[in-house]
Amino acid sequence: MQAKSFEFNVADFSILIESKDNSLLVFEDGYTHFISETSKRDKDFDVTVEAYCGIPDLFKKEDEKVFEAKQDGFKLWRIEKTRGGFKFIIQNQRSIGKIQQVAFATNSFKNWKIYCEEIEQDGHRFICPLLYPFGPLLMYYLTYNSDALMVHASGVFDGENGRIFSGFSGVGKSTMAKIWQSNGSKIINDDRLIIRKIKQNYYFYNTPMFYEDEPKKSPLNYIYLPFHSPKNSFEKLNVKNAVESFFPFCIQHSYNSELMERHLDVISDLCSVIPVSKLGVVPTKEVITFIKDND
Repeated sequence: MQAKSFEFNVADFSILIESKDNSLLVFEDGYTHFISETSKRDKDFDVTVEAYCGIPDLFKKEDEKVFEAKQDGFKLWRIEKTRGGFKFIIQNQRSIGKIQQVAFATNSFKNWKIYCEEIEQDGHRFICPLLYPFGPLLMYYLTYNSDALMVHASGVFDGENGRIFSGFSGVGKSTMAKIWQSNGSKIINDDRLIIRKIKQNYYFYNTPMFYEDEPKKSPLNYIYLPFHSPKNSFEKLNVKNAVESFFPFCIQHSYNSELMERHLDVISDLCSVIPVSKLGVVPTKEVITFIKDND
């Protein structure tokens, strides 16, 4: 899909993405079912993104950083404070040392300007404003002005209850999702979710991944923190221990104390409403009955 103006919808948030210099916009495959062309300007969007082709050399210059994300020593992105907000320098994930985007956000993270390297495809030229890893970054900052969190978790809906399994890589989140799916449950996502409070209820949503998927939503009824165990075990946590145990799996940028405080408030409220349990798991279908018996 190619156009100059798109509406991006995720977790009941709406984002307007506009080309401001007539460049055509393209998106990675995972966004296919989350975006649509739009000509609306009078809608009250949660966030607006103005996209430009090309990155002025001045913007590539590094100033004093407030946060830098690295993986295996390789830079992913860098955040700097500016007079009116924040500057994000996004590295190309396939070409070491090359900058693929520079973005500027207001202090509220509601208004963005993003400058993108041009992409040539089939003889045509485009820009991809949400090219990884900027897309997940934007979704993370969507939570800033709402009762919402982005979390490392898999989530399923069994027809009655929504359940998420949260933890770092390797604890069995995806395995648990597949076990529940084999028993008839619907997988919402098996890696990255947004949890959001709407009115007095909590819901969780999938987010665009590297593969195509339809937008999904489920009520949130239970949170589990799984770990490998020689036998199934279940420990319900009090609110204090639930907050301490669940907090590390919520995606967070610790440079911003206000954002951290908001996250803590959301997590505290969440854990006072939604049961959180540590779950020792033997990865067989019997774990489903075990969980339901202990809920």
